[in-house]
Amino acid sequence: MQAYNRWLETFCGAQPNRLLGLAQSVVLSVDSAIEHVMRAKAQGMVGMLMPSRPGYAGYDHTDYDALWQCSVDFDIPMCFHIFISDDCGVKEVLAPKRGYGASG
Repeated sequence: MQAYNRWLETFCGAQPNRLLGLAQSVVLSVDSAIEHVMRAKAQGMVGMLMPSRPGYAGYDHTDYDALWQCSVDFDIPMCFHIFISDDCGVKEVLAPKRGYGASG
């Protein structure tokens, strides 16, 4: 993700009044996600794009309180990517249209 976020910083930096970047994080731990937020702010990003299924506990776990506070402190809104899970029913809906079974 760091390589993508660096690229996005360069891309948005070409026209900072027109292009606004959302940095990405894989959320392997709360501490690493906090580091990503602080790095994103330093890179000029305006928000974070977070995975729908973090690699740590669910987002409602109290351990995430520090991350939410960091988001407020650094004025970095959190955006959540949806429909990236294999078990959300999307495969079953799209599989027949794509000509293969629901298992992929």
